Amino acid sequence: MNRVPQKIIRVCLSFIVLVCICLTLTGCRNESTGDAGLKVHFISVGQADAALIECDGHYAMIDCGNDSVVENGFKSYSIDMYLQQEKVDQFDYIFCSHYDDDHYDGFADILENRKFKAVYGPSGAEKVDTHSMNRFMNLLRSKKKKIKTPSLGTTINLGGAEITVLALDAGSSKNDSSLVLMVSYKNNKFLFMGDAEKKTERTILENGFDISCDVIKVAHHGSSTSSSSEFLFKAKPKYAIMSVAAGRDLPEGIVIENFESVDARVLRTDEEGTIICESDGKNISITNAAGEKLN
Repeated sequence: MNRVPQKIIRVCLSFIVLVCICLTLTGCRNESTGDAGLKVHFISVGQADAALIECDGHYAMIDCGNDSVVENGFKSYSIDMYLQQEKVDQFDYIFCSHYDDDHYDGFADILENRKFKAVYGPSGAEKVDTHSMNRFMNLLRSKKKKIKTPSLGTTINLGGAEITVLALDAGSSKNDSSLVLMVSYKNNKFLFMGDAEKKTERTILENGFDISCDVIKVAHHGSSTSSSSEFLFKAKPKYAIMSVAAGRDLPEGIVIENFESVDARVLRTDEEGTIICESDGKNISITNAAGEKLN
């Protein structure tokens, strides 16, 4: 009669041990694959735009412009080499804000040997006849992909982050047709303006979108055609990232004054090189590619 209880005890103990092992493994798995935070790389590419977004092991690119300039002592990375350094071998999403070549002419190179799920941009890509765009479109055809035009207000998930379309095709010019995107991660928000000008800014405000943000990628490299006082007052960014080259006529002084008037700190790629923002969903740490803190 004593053997039955002992057998039951052994079975129960074995079950408890098994449950503990499963819980431990689950805990380890959650620890290794849980929220890794959001990281935004504003790659130094001269008078052009290129931003790498990563969240929880998922990657996206917003624009991919020129990649071979030397400015103010900083050698801009080849974008492809930068992606290799960051161990990025595939993308979830590619976003082309609009069809000026300083926003798309690097896409054919970086996507040739990388997988990607989808490409988004404003309408009209098929009407652009440039060497860079033809290479890009030929590459997409070879991979049986095409540029999709999202709907206004569309939200796309990138790991734990959300990317929301605030504007596209808002005007007849290429700049005012820019895809404007809000990248949100918990309590932190990054606003990507492409080259959107004041007409698009007014349209975004009229459509009632919440544009408050922590970081704004300054539109049109700091041109006074964009970044109106009214728009910035609503956005209230803490940091303004300008992708610019040294020795040019941009950014314009009035734009810097507009950002200073809303207490936004301006950071420029011609002065800092590549600028990297890391968010835990509450706080944002900003460094350059050398790891030097900028905030």
